[in-house]
Amino acid sequence: MTDNLLKGAATLCLIAVTLTCLALTAFLAIYLKALLRSMPPPTFVGDWGMGIAQNGHGWGPEQATGEPNSPFAGDQLTAWASLTTDGQEEWLQLTYSDPVDATAVVVYETHNPGAVVKVTAIDGENEAVLWEGDDPVKIENGIGVAEIPVSPSEPVKTVKLTIASPKVAGWNEIDAVGLRDKDGTLHWAATAIASSTYAEPPLGYVPPDPYAEHVKSIDERLMHLEELIKSKQ
Repeated sequence: MTDNLLKGAATLCLIAVTLTCLALTAFLAIYLKALLRSMPPPTFVGDWGMGIAQNGHGWGPEQATGEPNSPFAGDQLTAWASLTTDGQEEWLQLTYSDPVDATAVVVYETHNPGAVVKVTAIDGENEAVLWEGDDPVKIENGIGVAEIPVSPSEPVKTVKLTIASPKVAGWNEIDAVGLRDKDGTLHWAATAIASSTYAEPPLGYVPPDPYAEHVKSIDERLMHLEELIKSKQ
């Protein structure tokens, strides 16, 4: 009888330890994923030499600024990714330090390439189509580079890429977008914005509570009324 009780207790202890280990493993996996998504990408050595991750969060539109720096094909922190995989059409808009007399737009597509379908030039509120069609991307070792010939009527400072996300399954990540000038020099974007992004705010960031702000506003108004009443007494 005693042996059976001891065996039963040992079995229960083993189950408890196993469940605890599984729960701890799941918690660590969630925590590490959140930590990775909130941290700036690390420095890599890739096909284009030493690459330093851009400032900002992994997968943010800012990752498409500067020279290409993703080390290899696949889901990379050092490239921009939209919020969803194939939810809707997306866009990535890039602005360069100086206007470029562009002859081509060169797009480095590091993950699920082939979804770029349109390039437009932005000048204030005006938007002019520079190219539209099937993505001419050429893929080598999984990384796609699309060189799209353009002939704008004037130098370009801001371009917008339209990405047909549902057309190519998975996240269509873009590492960099260069403007090639008439001398063959590539100019890299200084800033970028996008229709959406997979990037998240820093780990531990808590957005402001709109209800708390509303209550604070009411309290301030009540205090102001009390001061007015006191001043008239």
